[in-house]
Amino acid sequence: MLLAQTEKHTTIPTGKLLAILSVVFMAITSLTIGQDFLESIRNSSSFYIEESLLFKAIWLLFIPMLALFHRAFQQTKLTGAAQIIPFVLVASIVHLIIVAVTTWSFSVLFFEGRYNLYKVFTYTLAQDFYKMVVVYACFAFIQFHFLVSRNPIEQNEKQWLTQVMVQHGRNKTLVFVNEITKVTSATPYITINAGDKEYLHTDTLKAFYQKIDPKVFVQVHKTTLVNLHMIATIKSRLNGDYDLQLKSGEHIRLSRTYVEAFKKKFSFPHQDNV
Repeated sequence: MLLAQTEKHTTIPTGKLLAILSVVFMAITSLTIGQDFLESIRNSSSFYIEESLLFKAIWLLFIPMLALFHRAFQQTKLTGAAQIIPFVLVASIVHLIIVAVTTWSFSVLFFEGRYNLYKVFTYTLAQDFYKMVVVYACFAFIQFHFLVSRNPIEQNEKQWLTQVMVQHGRNKTLVFVNEITKVTSATPYITINAGDKEYLHTDTLKAFYQKIDPKVFVQVHKTTLVNLHMIATIKSRLNGDYDLQLKSGEHIRLSRTYVEAFKKKFSFPHQDNV
């Protein structure tokens, strides 16, 4: 069997990333508050920690924003800088708006509206927007490096098993997979039916199913796989199960457990009540 080659790589779970971001940005927030305190001493001015914290919302909001950014990056196929740059700019603009609204809201709640929304927005735009762009750009570079550059190196299409060497008495016989009618579990073997012959093969049903084309074969029972091209008709048992009649004339039960998956794969002009 030919399988696509893959390169081992690791991605950080969102929960773990959130914990790391929390530590990093809370540390940055603490350092910037300390910087404000030292600045107040140097200028012989008053220092109010709650007011200093109010304007550090930019750093604290990076925690949930970057976690969301991480999830979005995992679910979106970005393949180059042309796609990443708009992603970074949109994230930065959204962050800018959220910071301004959050700072203004807390100002209204706890500081008697000392800072209006326009002034907060323009101040954040002038003082902090570049920080947002830099942080998101660096984060995007790291994400791109780990999620794209280290993605599995795959062939354009996976090569499924096309033939299998099976035991037939004392002899070994080569069977073409597209000629297989059905495969059933016969622990510790599987039984392969092809044409009017039956062969034993050393494998498990689950492992064998992963090697053959899922567009051609479907599981109809916990112990049975069927070649979709070998199905002639389907008839409902009116209890959730179905009877499949193969072109060979053999009848096989389609268990209700596998009906939904079967419907997604099977399309045949003679199907009945599926």
